Amino acid sequence: MKKTSSILSRIRLTHNGVRVRQSMAGRMRIQAAAIKDSEDSAQKAFWMQKFLQDKPGIISVETRVRTGSIIVRFQPEHTKAQDILEAVLTQVLWPESFAPDPGNSKGASELQSQCNCPPYRSSTSKKGRVLFLSGMMAYALARTWIFRMALAQNPLSLLGMAAMAGTIPLIKEAVQDTAEKKKITVKPFLAAGAVSTIFMGEAFSALQILWIYNVAEVTEDYVAQKSRNAIRNILEVTPANAYVMKDGMEVEISMEQIRPDDIVAVHTGEKLPVDGVIIDGDALVDEATINGRSEAIFKTIGDPVFAGTFISQGTLFVRTWKNPLPTRLRQNKKQMNLRQDF
Repeated sequence: MKKTSSILSRIRLTHNGVRVRQSMAGRMRIQAAAIKDSEDSAQKAFWMQKFLQDKPGIISVETRVRTGSIIVRFQPEHTKAQDILEAVLTQVLWPESFAPDPGNSKGASELQSQCNCPPYRSSTSKKGRVLFLSGMMAYALARTWIFRMALAQNPLSLLGMAAMAGTIPLIKEAVQDTAEKKKITVKPFLAAGAVSTIFMGEAFSALQILWIYNVAEVTEDYVAQKSRNAIRNILEVTPANAYVMKDGMEVEISMEQIRPDDIVAVHTGEKLPVDGVIIDGDALVDEATINGRSEAIFKTIGDPVFAGTFISQGTLFVRTWKNPLPTRLRQNKKQMNLRQDF
């Protein structure tokens, strides 16, 4: 009778999208389809976490929306694994809502602060310069091509003063780069070329130089910002904690506690938290976040794996490389910021 009841309970759990991924004394990892990637999954995950935390014998509850995982640590002498499963199923079928804690400000902003990402300069002023220079060039072209009128280009003409106004920000940036940042860039040469062209009576040519340079800067900022945002999004879903093997058991620790040669366990539906080499297991690994490949790659013992990649199927035990924190993703992020130094 007890065996029949257990089978029926398992069928009931599976039918409602609840599966036990791992169970050991004092710790369970459960996967619930209800809190996996969807429009309201973050809210449901928060409700599930609050609902389980109120149960007796529960030490901690962690939910991961990306994989739909619920990691529960509990006191076996005060509660049973079956009771936890029943509680999860109850919350899935009849969700109880909870008001968000106004004092809890952790989340994506905290993950972003852990990236050590520098603040990014707004390109609003550059866009304004492009619009101003485009307007002046349109005026000059209309005057010469449409109305067939002469175009004054001396330093005191309208075009000359407009070109000088467009050169002033470039001169400021050139002085800042050379004097303050102690680096040589193309800006001093462009500024010198624009000023000399203006005083030679070729203000329209100076406007063309300034327009091309500012359009290139705006385009570069736009592409770089998109790349930064993409990498930041990847970093935000990279787990802040990892499961390290200690005496044959998986122990959850923060990324800062991981040491070289630690063995990290990663299961189906999880993201790799570190760079390393596989010492046991095999899995299909989705490396789109690293190299853009759409198909998963089969990885086995001896193959390198990288943080932020996704385990589509299988289980891996990864030996962390010498420096666990400077992962491939964070190196990509750093390289995206190096462009500001040139």
